[in-house]
Amino acid sequence: MDALILSCGTGGGHNSAALAVKEALERRGVPVPPLILIATDYTCIPFFEEVDCDYCVIPSSKLTREYLRCGFRPQQLYPLGIPVRESFSAAESKRKARRAACRRRRPPSRARRSSTSRRSPAANRKITAFSQRTG
Repeated sequence: MDALILSCGTGGGHNSAALAVKEALERRGVPVPPLILIATDYTCIPFFEEVDCDYCVIPSSKLTREYLRCGFRPQQLYPLGIPVRESFSAAESKRKARRAACRRRRPPSRARRSSTSRRSPAANRKITAFSQRTG
């Protein structure tokens, strides 16, 4: 395992799950990889200061001061952006966008359901390269 990623929206459920995995690894004597928190809000949400992570990917360098006030150290912070689905940043015509929106309103068939994450090519490359450097 190269890294344990804490991807957090509001509520911190993902952080709790990742921290439970960390504690289980420690109890079993398994080396714990670097913990990387990926902040997906444009603010330092409550309880982030309680997260004991090695690195914190934040949406923008404009948030650095706020994260420092919450107790993060400068060397922990990496303003790499928020990973989103590639199609999110792709330009398309209004007609094509409307068709896609209509398709999304229909419930997906079992064959089309997937658990793909939302990642932009740029943020995905940056975060992948970052986790490889830290692992």
